[in-house]
Amino acid sequence: MKLLVPQEVLLDGVQTLIEGGAEIVRCGNNESSLIAAIGDCDAVLARTEVYSRKVLEHAKNLKIIARYGVGTEKIDIEAANDLGIWVSNTPLALTNAVAEHTLLLILSTAKYMHFCDKNLRLGNFSCRSTLGMELLGKTLGVIGFGQIGRAVAQKCKDGFGLNIVVYDPNIPKDSLTEGVVVANDLQELLGKADIVTIHMPLAPATKGLADKAFFAAMKDGSIFINAARGGIVVEPDLIDALQTGKLFGAGLDCFSSEPLPLDNPLYTLDNVVMTPHNASATTDSFLRCSVDMGKCIMDVLLEAKKPRYAVNNPLHPRVG
Repeated sequence: MKLLVPQEVLLDGVQTLIEGGAEIVRCGNNESSLIAAIGDCDAVLARTEVYSRKVLEHAKNLKIIARYGVGTEKIDIEAANDLGIWVSNTPLALTNAVAEHTLLLILSTAKYMHFCDKNLRLGNFSCRSTLGMELLGKTLGVIGFGQIGRAVAQKCKDGFGLNIVVYDPNIPKDSLTEGVVVANDLQELLGKADIVTIHMPLAPATKGLADKAFFAAMKDGSIFINAARGGIVVEPDLIDALQTGKLFGAGLDCFSSEPLPLDNPLYTLDNVVMTPHNASATTDSFLRCSVDMGKCIMDVLLEAKKPRYAVNNPLHPRVG
């Protein structure tokens, strides 16, 4: 049994397989390296590398791609289905880490943390006169009410006294709790919220969702948060909303191009807090990822059954 590990991950979740003789195969995370290494591997422990149809067609023995995280946009799901390869992710492992990071972005943006920290280090103590925003009694608009969106809403409602309004075209009926208001459409949410946070996957329906019209519909002096995917935002439109003062500020963990180019105007804005797409990066969440990923791999390789966190459904899945 061979397990392909193109990028560093915790192997705690597959220790049982390793102790049973499974071989760890290392390679680079570019297309040519993946093609050269994937041929006789049974499982892939995937992170951010791209699994195109071309790569997967070389994976003659592959049964499962276990994604170390949530997003699967870099995996050709249609090709995986055609070839009988399961794809799984770890939908529960990162929830708390990303929710906590979202709160960090909200608080840091509302209190002008970046601006004050930068100026204080330059000896400009007068930056203390910059006025921030309190959260108590404000309205948080949550776009996307899956695991992470629900966790953010709960923490903000219970911890900071924010009112919660949510929009999700596929909102689970059992996910609503007391004090959560469901907007009829996106425009209603944008018009009500003092803070807007997005928690949706990048898909054709969400690509470029936050565009010029989106920001125009937000309340004047509101805050925008994105700890989901950079492609959801039309970045020049966000920058314009920040530069013109339409928005109070923004907290961003992801960008349209990563790493963020050094000439990007976002670097020059004092009303922006940025982190390097690491909202999920905690020792606790990575351990949970490893364990959940290992469970999926063992479901397929040891028990020849559907992985518990499958994101696809191949008609004729490969068996060992």
